Amino acid sequence: MSNRARHLRQLLLLVAAACPAVASALTETYAGVLRPEGPEGPIPVVVELRGTGSMLKGKVDVGFPLNGKVAISSGENRSGQCDVKAILNSTVTLRLQGSCRPSLFEGKYTIFYTLRDAESRGSFRLTRATPDAAGRIGSPGEGANSTTACQKANLRCLTACPSSDPDAEFLCTNRCRTKLKTCLGKVDKGY
Repeated sequence: MSNRARHLRQLLLLVAAACPAVASALTETYAGVLRPEGPEGPIPVVVELRGTGSMLKGKVDVGFPLNGKVAISSGENRSGQCDVKAILNSTVTLRLQGSCRPSLFEGKYTIFYTLRDAESRGSFRLTRATPDAAGRIGSPGEGANSTTACQKANLRCLTACPSSDPDAEFLCTNRCRTKLKTCLGKVDKGY
């Protein structure tokens, strides 16, 4: 190895040591399910994380009954411990906290329902997936292929509806009813 190559290598190692953010880039796509603490069924999720150092960006794609594909609103990686927040809509926010390694992202999650001032908690274990294999999730037939799963998802949906405003509650329950009918229709067709 020439002197010039040796000096360049030493310089790169010095920069990596001085700036660990540059050395610890995380770019992964994880897929798996959110497992609620209660009787509800699992919720499929795909998380795409891109970051350098402590800042994380990316996307979260959550399946039925939450159904949403949104950008991460805030994310942080501190020595392999990730804290990711995604606002799924104006009334539902998902927060994932746990260990994030190149092959696995696992920990605890919280879903905040702002209109009801309620939250749902559980655990998650997401394994590395290729972006193509992760695909778009969110249809009721994926991860919820039984009548029981549809009914449990409907219960979660109805629980998230606001009770303080009758108009908002009416609209929310109708949306839940529509989602339930769609889910049951897919179960009947064998999707």
